[in-house]
Amino acid sequence: MQRKILYVIVLFSMLINCYASFEDSGIPVYSDDAFCVFNNPTTIGWFGPLVINSGYGMLLKNVISEDLHISNLVVGTNLKNDMFLSCGYKGFTLQGITDESVYVLNFGKKFRSQTIMIGSNIKWYTYKYTFDEYYDDDPLAKNFDMFNLDIAATVRFSERFCSSISFVNLLSNHYGEQIKFSLPKRYSFILGYLYSTTIVSGELFLESTEVNNETHKWAGYQLNFNQELCYSKPISFDFTLNYKDVSNNKQFGLSMKVRFLSDTFSLKYTVLYPVVDISKFIGNHYISLNYHPKKGLRRKIVKRTIELPEEIIVVEEKKKVRKEVYEVPSSSPVVKETL
Repeated sequence: MQRKILYVIVLFSMLINCYASFEDSGIPVYSDDAFCVFNNPTTIGWFGPLVINSGYGMLLKNVISEDLHISNLVVGTNLKNDMFLSCGYKGFTLQGITDESVYVLNFGKKFRSQTIMIGSNIKWYTYKYTFDEYYDDDPLAKNFDMFNLDIAATVRFSERFCSSISFVNLLSNHYGEQIKFSLPKRYSFILGYLYSTTIVSGELFLESTEVNNETHKWAGYQLNFNQELCYSKPISFDFTLNYKDVSNNKQFGLSMKVRFLSDTFSLKYTVLYPVVDISKFIGNHYISLNYHPKKGLRRKIVKRTIELPEEIIVVEEKKKVRKEVYEVPSSSPVVKETL
């Protein structure tokens, strides 16, 4: 029974991490994807006045016979008083086994000329499990829902360097009938650096969950290297290398992203290929439609002032003197000078 519950928890962890895998950088300041708000509540604060993101992804194609897919929708705004708000939905469906959904209400505040942001998520999880006859007596084969809370803070030290810390699922809510369990908590610390069109980031994280008063923990780190290879207004292309170590379980992944249309309104296609020895595996695929007039940090135009040597030209004005001679009777001539 505990194995089945841990299986459910692993599926939930996959729901969180599969979205993070499609990110281009792993840190909200440099990400172009609003769905990062599910992992970091400060994400929306780095966008423009309005952001809309919707997407659909297919996972583990040709590996499992069931249809496994994810979907999401995020709408957010930045207000004039340095507040930001958003709401969103994401779903995780494994056909015939589980259907999990998360609804989020996100809000936050900007400080110190928008270089510090603090955000929070209120989440509502809904679960629907469908099993075959072997699982008829499983207490998890029911519909149930739950609330939880996330908080995060992000600091941009400069346009090139920033860091973020986030806490996902802070509340220790226990669910289940015969066996009590909790959703996995995740604590994360990220550092990111932007150099020209290259983003390098590193993350340390700790995840834990409880099953029947037993705490299961796993810690790890991951490194991301994202490089934009080409850019133009109608199309751009970049790739990301990812290395992850979770409790000595090493994973290496490669993702490629193509963007069409423009920076403000774009259609993106992302393929993620974990480098694993699985036959007939053709990768995870994700397509998204985005509207986000975000400040382009990668292609920010830097105005350079060319210093020229100063040349001082002195123009001397010559004073013209006009002489007028008047003859005065019985006296010497008088000369009157006027300027």
